[in-house]
Formats: sequence, structure tokens, C-alpha cells
Amino acid sequence: TDSEIIFAMRRIVDKWNETPPPVGYYTGMNFPYRYWWLQGTVAQLLIMGAARYRRNRLAYAAGGISIDDQSKSEEYETVGRATMQEFDQWMLKEKTRINMTMCWGVSL
Repeated sequence: TDSEIIFAMRRIVDKWNETPPPVGYYTGMNFPYRYWWLQGTVAQLLIMGAARYRRNRLAYAAGGISIDDQSKSEEYETVGRATMQEFDQWMLKEKTRINMTMCWGVSL
């Protein structure tokens, strides 16, 4: 839903703002890294989807037919965590680069 997308987008900006070192505070209006913001948002949405599939899973059988259409949580979780790990690695490298530039005037 739209509210889930907005929530996921906000969580990524919050993650940037709350992860040390504090090299800049951003909002949804001025976050400068569009590609990585979208990557983080996608990761957050996949993780949220995995939680929903886990919560709603109910395998059942009736009339000789077995149904387990909500058993997708592992796939969503795996892709979401891998994408979030990419975002986290980029974020730490970028924050380190900014921090070094602010301190020494040298960029990696």
C-alpha cells in the first residue's frame, strides 16, 4: 500500500540519520542519494512482505488438495536481507568518506 511504501522510505532516511557517524541530517524532502534510497526502500518492503507471509501462513488440505499459498516468507526475507546488507555497506562507506572529508579535507 502507499502507506507501507512511505513508511519504508522514512525508515531508510531514519536509518541514515541514526547510524554513526553523524555527518548530516536528512528528511524525505532532501535525501540526496536517490538510487540507494530506493534500494533501501525495496529491501525494507521485502522484509515487511516476509513478515506478512509468515503471519498469514496457514497450510491446509481439503478434498485431497493441499494449499500453502503463503509459504513465500523465506524467499522474501533472503532477498530483503541481502539488499539491505548492500545498502548498509554502501551507507557505512559513504558516511566514512564524508566524515574523512569533513575532518581532513581528503576524500577516498
